[in-house]
Amino acid sequence: MSPREISLGPPQFLPRRGFVTLPIVPAHRLPDGTRAAGAILGRVDGKLVAFANVCRHLAIPLDYGDGDVTDGDDDSLICHHHGARFDPRDGECTAGPCHREFLWRFRVVEGVDEATLIVGHEADDAPAPKP
Repeated sequence: MSPREISLGPPQFLPRRGFVTLPIVPAHRLPDGTRAAGAILGRVDGKLVAFANVCRHLAIPLDYGDGDVTDGDDDSLICHHHGARFDPRDGECTAGPCHREFLWRFRVVEGVDEATLIVGHEADDAPAPKP
């Protein structure tokens, strides 16, 4: 799978708090064969992070199509379909039917003038569960 770069625009226009959803067109095929038609992008501890907008329990978006993927306090990412909660730092499911699995992570490169989402990189893999 060859990497694809998606321009996100100038970093100063990207979220400083919370998360937003954005489309991936055409959809990206994840290592397990699931198709990700969108990503979740936000800042954690000042650094941009991105995940595929695909729940690990069922291969559906975390939001209802409205871009709302947090618990309201921005402490957790939430699958609004069945309540799974994910840690926004690493994508680990902390509660719900996919407990201890991880969201698929995408690479984000943040430059001075432009940020880039990279899909299809060898790092697009769920981290190993914590011991």
